[in-house]
Amino acid sequence: LVSGISRSDTYAGYLNSHADAARPKRDIVINAKDYASLSEDGNGVTPETVIQEFQGEQDVLVWSNHGGVINYEFEVSETGLYNLELFYYTVSGENTVIEMAMQLDGEYPFSAAKTFTLDRYWKDEAPIGKDGRDNDVRPGQTEHDMWVTYPIKDKEGLFNDPYFFYLEAGKHTLTITGIKCNIGLKTITFKNYDDVAQYVPPSQSELESTPALTDENFMGTHTVFVQAENNLYKTASTLYATTDRTECLVSPSHPTKQRYNTVGKDTWDKATQAITWEFNVPNDGFYTFNFKARQNTMRGFFANRRVYIDGVVPNAYYDDVMFPYNNNWYNQGVKDENGNDVYVYLTAGKHTITMEAIPGDIGEIMQRLDDVVYELNYFYRRILMITGPEPDEYTDYYVDTAIPNLLGEFQRLMDTLYEEKANIEKLGVGSEASTLETMAIVLERCIDEPDDIPVTAGTLKDYISSLSAWMRDYRDQPLELDYIEVHTVHEE
Repeated sequence: LVSGISRSDTYAGYLNSHADAARPKRDIVINAKDYASLSEDGNGVTPETVIQEFQGEQDVLVWSNHGGVINYEFEVSETGLYNLELFYYTVSGENTVIEMAMQLDGEYPFSAAKTFTLDRYWKDEAPIGKDGRDNDVRPGQTEHDMWVTYPIKDKEGLFNDPYFFYLEAGKHTLTITGIKCNIGLKTITFKNYDDVAQYVPPSQSELESTPALTDENFMGTHTVFVQAENNLYKTASTLYATTDRTECLVSPSHPTKQRYNTVGKDTWDKATQAITWEFNVPNDGFYTFNFKARQNTMRGFFANRRVYIDGVVPNAYYDDVMFPYNNNWYNQGVKDENGNDVYVYLTAGKHTITMEAIPGDIGEIMQRLDDVVYELNYFYRRILMITGPEPDEYTDYYVDTAIPNLLGEFQRLMDTLYEEKANIEKLGVGSEASTLETMAIVLERCIDEPDDIPVTAGTLKDYISSLSAWMRDYRDQPLELDYIEVHTVHEE
């Protein structure tokens, strides 16, 4: 509760109210087949479900009509915060996403629980082809149905970690309302994940004992070379191959013919969007990764990617790999604070690498700015209630006294804007945060000349809209990728 402005329905408020709660390591597994009841949703739809063997798993609840309500009962032995993980199979259908709402004990724990979006996967329906003039032909996208272990996440670009849910010891109910639910559901699990492992650098002798790579790739180097446009699967049908002709070193390239040679251009920018590639290493040993990338959209900001190897973040350095703004292509390795390569131990054979867009350090700043925009809109509406949409410039409305502590609240919000601008500058990306300063200056004018607030309310609203638009744009995480190289200590 902030000055009478309730934000208790936000996830940030919900999490803050339970910040001191334990995070138990005991899993609470609910088998999807063991529902307590089925019921109609608000549209009068009852779930169409069947329990059967499905895609190699026994006792799967196959939900085929998207809508309806499924109710579960479960018991918690230890009070605390838990993540929520679903194990489900994506089923091809008319929807590009899977959506559902979730209530605990008959209530939404926070507003985002009214619509959770689960990942559905896509792949190229064929390799990149050629037309009669030797130009590349981009393949279409087709759904890639698979079993998915998915922790419920924020897709708005504010939180890096999966959502937490507070559960007290005792009996509870979980209500799932289908919105776009064409899935096979196996289990629903409340759990807490282990912390990402801290990096323990291998010794120089361990690095040297990993055999050097000997096979030469088509670039003439001895690295394991993965073309970014040739991926295994991705979480959005828009993550298709793209093309860049700004320099000849983009691979592959041709001076006159079109080549689809990158991925992510203008499309890989939303939180939790992920792309997975497959690669092979010939020997057991320690390997590191290099990404040829470009982030030329968000001037002054980083794009952030969480990197998984075989579905696991190997250490804290891979939890947030930062790609700075640059108009040109560049090579970005995974480095420690001293600029040293960070290695991962791999066994000989096939592996996967997944890169997932996350907010990174800017996420927490955006959370706080989200509250600022909410409060500014609240006070604007309060002013409008007093003055009307077209205030008379000759009338004294005394809004600074009619709205309790209005100037004090404006001062607090102004200070917060300057503080968050400083926090952005600490990240080394302050030049593009001038919108925050502009909004703070408008508030300062209101504080200095409170009698002018009614006639400048329209200007206030315009700058609130500008700040809100800036936040929408700058919570994006755009990245374009040319290729990935996997190598040992022996390769350049």
